Amino acid sequence: MIKDYNINQNLSVNFNNAIGFLNGIQFNYPEAISFLAGQPDEDYFNIEANMLQFNKFVEYRLVNSEKTRLQVINAIGQYNKTAGIINDILVKYVHKDYNITVDENEVLVTVGAQEAFAIIVSTICNIDEDIILVENPGYVGLSSFAKIYDYSIKGIAIDEQGINLEALEKTLISSNEGDKKVKLVYVIPDHQNPSGVSMPTENRLKLLALAEQYNFLIVEDSVYNNFSYEEAQLPTLKSLDTSNRVIYVGSFSKSLFPGLRIGFILSDQIIENSNGENIPLIQEMTKVKSQTTNNTPSITQAILGGILVDLDFSLRAYNTEKLKSYKNKLQLMLSCLDEYVGNKTWSENIFWTKPKGGFFIKMKLPFTIDKNEVIKCAKEYNVLFCPMSFFYLDDGGTNELRLTFSNVAPKAIRQGVKNLSNYLKNQIEQSKH
Repeated sequence: MIKDYNINQNLSVNFNNAIGFLNGIQFNYPEAISFLAGQPDEDYFNIEANMLQFNKFVEYRLVNSEKTRLQVINAIGQYNKTAGIINDILVKYVHKDYNITVDENEVLVTVGAQEAFAIIVSTICNIDEDIILVENPGYVGLSSFAKIYDYSIKGIAIDEQGINLEALEKTLISSNEGDKKVKLVYVIPDHQNPSGVSMPTENRLKLLALAEQYNFLIVEDSVYNNFSYEEAQLPTLKSLDTSNRVIYVGSFSKSLFPGLRIGFILSDQIIENSNGENIPLIQEMTKVKSQTTNNTPSITQAILGGILVDLDFSLRAYNTEKLKSYKNKLQLMLSCLDEYVGNKTWSENIFWTKPKGGFFIKMKLPFTIDKNEVIKCAKEYNVLFCPMSFFYLDDGGTNELRLTFSNVAPKAIRQGVKNLSNYLKNQIEQSKH
């Protein structure tokens, strides 16, 4: 045994209690119907056909090139640009699908969104001087990284319209009066994970105004922007940004498949370095990436590049049937909740959201939910759910759970909700004795 060997306790707490537990329990109970993870539907991956789009990328690069086909292919297999090799393609993609205009030199291709968050925080924030504000509850990717490395982080409550702007401004004022100042605010404006709420356009504009007034940058996690089922897609913060306040993080894990492990950062900010020189922020982020993963795998970049070229730089039409399927699954789950849980004598204190997009339904219960209850439900009722408490910075969400339907077959959704209702009913009845 190694004695007197200290580790970062934040690392142990954050990952053992949340991400590690959630990943592990699905493997421990493989037969259980899982409403646990926000995974995309595997029926729409189309991986074999997409792999062949590598050739489409090669053909695209051969146009107006003096290189041979073999030279282009070998160049893809070589160490490559840290910033990425498909930046020009991503510029066309974000313009067509999200109305965002950037230059290819303002793009950094990353290993998924998680690396993007790590790069942004470690490039911009000073542990001794800066504060990061996040939605509470919110996705744990950025907040967990910040906690592990001891960055100052505070949670801002959300409501039915996303991050509460009044609470945000109060925190900005009180925080900025101290030794540390708010440097970053992280938000998921569309169908937020885990609550499912979206920020109205009016609030997006107010958030941008606050960023200008209080001099902070916004990290926009746009993973669910194009997963709206009942309403028009809302404009991204980045497309509304006229003051270069938004750092945009995109990913293809939901729109294509997670195995690509490709995300990207859009950053058009100019900053002053230690020598008093004005330089692009994206250059500093690229330096950080060069010391972590060197460059995002060029093979998967080429596959993604070929997919986007083949689809004329847009995934909207490609994902039409997938969106219809997700919408049908959401409606089915809500219908099953009404059938098996709603309007029962035992369920009068159970409530759930009815989102208009995204992958998540939040349920409020009259009893406490923790890891032990997840295990009990898996063992005895063959269904998995996610405690909302995992997404809070404080002690919130102890009587809430999150359900996801995206990668669950319709038949399994019905059986899973039925199993869940039996668990809920028995828990409530036992609490009365």
